[in-house]
Amino acid sequence: MQEKIKQLLTKYHELGRAKLYNERRYEESLEYIVRALQCAELLEDWEEIVSNKIMLGNIYVNSSKDLNYAMKLYSDVLDLLENLQQRNIKLTRQYYYIAKIGLARALQELGKLDQVIPIIKEVIENIDDKRRIISALNDLGLIYWKKANFSQNEIFLDQALNAYGRALELCNSTGEVNEVSEHNDKAMVLNNMGIVYYDKHQYDLAIKSFEEALSLTVDEYYIACISNELAKTYIKLGNFHMAKKFINQANQILIDYDETVSETELLRNLAIEGLYQRKIGNFEDAVNYFEIAAPKLEDVELKIEAAETFHQLSLMLKEKGDIRSGRYSLKFEELAKDIEEHQKVLKS
Repeated sequence: MQEKIKQLLTKYHELGRAKLYNERRYEESLEYIVRALQCAELLEDWEEIVSNKIMLGNIYVNSSKDLNYAMKLYSDVLDLLENLQQRNIKLTRQYYYIAKIGLARALQELGKLDQVIPIIKEVIENIDDKRRIISALNDLGLIYWKKANFSQNEIFLDQALNAYGRALELCNSTGEVNEVSEHNDKAMVLNNMGIVYYDKHQYDLAIKSFEEALSLTVDEYYIACISNELAKTYIKLGNFHMAKKFINQANQILIDYDETVSETELLRNLAIEGLYQRKIGNFEDAVNYFEIAAPKLEDVELKIEAAETFHQLSLMLKEKGDIRSGRYSLKFEELAKDIEEHQKVLKS
């Protein structure tokens, strides 16, 4: 009987973690990870119980399904590890820090950034897994970037760059790490570094970071995300030919990608297309793209661009006596209200 349960555990692990989770199909992955956890509990396999509980927490965080439940899962793992230690059942100390990283990410998504920083620093100082240190430094950079957005204090952007710089040093150091994994880690750091340079208005440095990131990854979804960033940056530089190239590149990937994964990034892509059309003077085409993207758009900068487009088109139509002016004026007011409410949430 135990052998059959072990076989099921292996099967659910391969489907849930090795395949579906890595493909970002979190809802489908959840079912198999729950089954794997049940098998591990039947076997009293503590290592599998711990690793699958952590994986469940990761799914809830990455899908934003239930961040509070994710925090409970990570806290349960930390309590379980302490209990096992008291019973002289020893698991690798790495699980403690992996659970801590998960807890930090859940807190980060909940906006509790000041609680996250000491947790991440503890992990960086104590964990001996190179890839996890790179990931933790990347998280630290992301936290400082978010703090910069919330406070409008550029000091935090410099702290973010410092964290990403340390991560890059590790990426460039030698070690027994799979080359594809190493390249993906470096691409992730370079992409986030590019976003910080963009926010510092250092667009040439942003382009350099994004292009290097793009050259390192073979992950199609990530290629689309980086292409969107490149398109937005080239628009800032007034290089509309290159902007259009990367808008199209991202769109071709995202339009055929799993909708549950790609919706947020596809909406960004449509909004960037709208911004591009506005910059080259096609206001009505711009509005068509913004009308599709704006209602669910999470990118505040692009939401502001959409609002400005509706406002400008409203004024242009009003001068011509076109009755559609009122419609776009109303859309501008709705978006302006959404943006104002978002800013209030950030300040709180």
